[in-house]
Amino acid sequence: MNSSSEIPRTNENPFLETPLGFLAKWSLSFIKLYQRWLSPFLGAHCRFRPSCSNYAFLAISRYGFFRGWGMGIYRILRCNPFNPGGEDPVV
Repeated sequence: MNSSSEIPRTNENPFLETPLGFLAKWSLSFIKLYQRWLSPFLGAHCRFRPSCSNYAFLAISRYGFFRGWGMGIYRILRCNPFNPGGEDPVV
């Protein structure tokens, strides 16, 4: 039985816990612009993986505007010479 009705089709992000509103979508666009046009000129200085901008993008995508930006700002504050860095996934 290879029926297409057996396969659930959805456009929803399986990792998304909060529906994205206007502010979240605007923020994601802003981060993409930063990554595309400004980041290449500044160079790779982030001590973490994923980079701080990727971390913020993933956090906003997953948790929405307020919690995502909070997580992103906290991550940027930790990205300093006194922190060794390393792997820091969005949880």
